Amino acid sequence: MGRGARGLGRLVLALTIAVAARGASVGDPEEDGTFRVTQPVVCKEIRGFDDYDLLPGAAVTKDDKLLVYFTPHHFKTARVGKKYQAHFSEGGLIRRRGQKAVLWSREKLLELKSTYDAPPKGIFIKNTVSVKELKPGEYEFEVTLHDMVGDSPPSTRTVPFGVVPSAEGAGGKDDELGRPGGRTGPG
Repeated sequence: MGRGARGLGRLVLALTIAVAARGASVGDPEEDGTFRVTQPVVCKEIRGFDDYDLLPGAAVTKDDKLLVYFTPHHFKTARVGKKYQAHFSEGGLIRRRGQKAVLWSREKLLELKSTYDAPPKGIFIKNTVSVKELKPGEYEFEVTLHDMVGDSPPSTRTVPFGVVPSAEGAGGKDDELGRPGGRTGPG
């Protein structure tokens, strides 16, 4: 389980990975062949590869889910029979923006093995994170993706996001875990 503030161990992470094989190359003017992930973005909606709507201000309420989109580049695939397999492992953490103290972390958010008829040229990853246990404020979600086939160094990126008060919590003071109305019992 994660490290950090008491009560944040209950922070729920619902993780979704979505994979799309593309026929065209993914272009990037700074490509040098090193495994990496693109800068994650906070989205309002994710429909598919390079098909998403950014969330203005990257701010969610405690009732919303944080939707994060990114893509790996220069990953390797392994031949499995007549097919090609990509294999990733992802870890993540949340902390207050600009601080080092980790509020929540998980080394293995996902372990993904996907098989394709041809080497995939484009894969996207969609993380869905519940922020119910976070107080309103500014945070960072850090993702670390490992290319398990390429055995290259992992790629780590951080995306800032905000948690704003929900309409439900506007009438009362939040308790130490960020629960609306100062409730102290189970949330």
